[in-house]
Parts: sequence; structure tokens; C-alpha cells
Amino acid sequence: MKDDEPRFVFNKPYKCIELRMERSTVILPSIDWQKFVGSIVWLDYDGSLEKYMFEDLSILASNLKPGSFVIITCNGTLTTYKGKQDVPDLDKFRKDFDEYVPLHLSPQDLHSINASKTIRRMFIDCINREFESINAPFDEQQRYEFVQLFNLCYQDNSRMFTFGGFISFQKDLNEYKSKTIFNSQTVQLGEDQIEIKAPIITNKEIDLMNKHLPCAEDEFMDCIEISFIPEEFRRSFYKYYRQFPNFMEVS
Repeated sequence: MKDDEPRFVFNKPYKCIELRMERSTVILPSIDWQKFVGSIVWLDYDGSLEKYMFEDLSILASNLKPGSFVIITCNGTLTTYKGKQDVPDLDKFRKDFDEYVPLHLSPQDLHSINASKTIRRMFIDCINREFESINAPFDEQQRYEFVQLFNLCYQDNSRMFTFGGFISFQKDLNEYKSKTIFNSQTVQLGEDQIEIKAPIITNKEIDLMNKHLPCAEDEFMDCIEISFIPEEFRRSFYKYYRQFPNFMEVS
């Protein structure tokens, strides 16, 4: 990790960013979370699920104040537990994750697309476990509750899973849920996951399609000027163009 520090420092986009070259389980407890009114924390892991990720999540759940956002990304597969004849090794999984394993888990829950749904259940259980001890002395209105916003998968070099949401006082939930953000197609409150399939398109194609947006989907898909771009890529771009990275020069 220390060998990579010069490269990380070089790639900092802003001077004000502070880099701490230690494991997350060391850094997170050292931060004085109480001085922040609200925090946005993204645990962005590029590897497969490991037990220390739950330790990190527990640290955050027990320290962050209502109004804070927690997001976590990791590999959405559990191929490490691929057993004989493609049957997942549930015993090894139970041994590795111990108290974080949900009740009544079956080998099928570790297989393929079900894996990220299982990981989501485990993350939610981890957060709620910390909230149980926090909420114990308070009445219902002052209790903490986690509100899921993100539950999505996408293909990078491998299938990645992103889960997250915000911490709220229970008394504020109705007010929050009346906000228009909860109507966004990128917000997912339940178990079903959004599958993001990023279109394979060039920057010139992005610029061209952006010139015709916003508009109705039928109008966009029927546009002659962009018809040379494959239909599946146009449709995917239309669905996610508001979240698609967009770079421009301003003066």
C-alpha cells in the first residue's frame, strides 16, 4: 500500500483531499464522527466480500448521526465459495462470516444473481444490529432507522454490487419519503435490484445524443440523426443519461 502512495497523491483532483494510507478498519475508528452534522461515506471495495467489510460497516452504523449517507460497493459474486459440481460451499461461507450469515440460508442463495441479494441482506442485518443497541434507551420517535436508496448491480471487469442509503430519525421518515427523490428510477427501496448495463459508446456519440435530450423516449429512439448507434445502446443511454458522466469546459 505504501508503495502506491506517490501515485495516489499525484492523482488527487484537489489539494484539500486528505489521504490516509492505512486499512479502513484502522482509519474509520480514528475519525471523530461526532463533529460532523451529517456525513457521506462510501466504502468502495473492488474485491469480493470479506468479514472486515462488516466491521467497517458496524463502525459507521454505530457512529454516524441521522442525516448521514452510507454507501458500500464490492464484488457482487461469491465465486470464492464455488464448491464441487458448481454447488456453493455453504459450510465454508458460514465459517468465514459466522454471526453475519442470515438464518435459513441455502446454497442457492450464494449462487449467481442471488449472491448480491444475500450480500444486501447481510449488510442490512449488520446495520440494524448496531441500531438495536443505539435505539434501546429511546422512545420510538428518537430511534435510528436506515432507509435504503441504492440497490444496484453493474458489470465492470466483474459483476459489482452497490448498496446504500441514509440514516434517519424514525420521526422524520414520513417527511423524507414524501420527497420526489423517492420517485427516481435509480432509487430502489426493496429487494429487487437495478441492473445497469452501460452502453458501449464514444464521447462523440454521447455529445450527439445529449443534443436531443430531454425528450420522450419514443421521440429519442426514432431520431434519424442517432439511428446509426445500435438500438440497445441508445435505449440504455436514454434510461441512464441523467446519471451518465458528462464533462465539459467552462470559463
